[in-house]
Amino acid sequence: MAQPQAQFSDSQFLVALPGVGDFIFRRPGWGDQAQMETFVNNLVGYRVPSVGHGRMAQVAAWIEVCAVKTPKGWEGHERFPRRDSRFNAKVLELWALIEAQEAFFPPEAGCPGEAESPETGGDG
Repeated sequence: MAQPQAQFSDSQFLVALPGVGDFIFRRPGWGDQAQMETFVNNLVGYRVPSVGHGRMAQVAAWIEVCAVKTPKGWEGHERFPRRDSRFNAKVLELWALIEAQEAFFPPEAGCPGEAESPETGGDG
């Protein structure tokens, strides 16, 4: 019997990580972006992290802020093993898949009130 397909909205997307399972994320809004940046900064301490640590922190932020569904064991960054090269490789693979999905996000609309500003030819 076929498994039922996960139902998700237009603002959500599926990321299938081979050997791990399916993640469903919601597309982040402006507030989510700010929350993820704060989360990353809290994890890395406002310093420039190594590429690996930076990607780990970014994936943790995506999971904490925008994950709708995660595979077992990926529910939050506190469950990430500290020194596991296979797990770290899967985190980097997940990051690449998230980045690939971001390329398909529709462009963001302008800021509210932007069309009315004198700089853009409006009245306001």
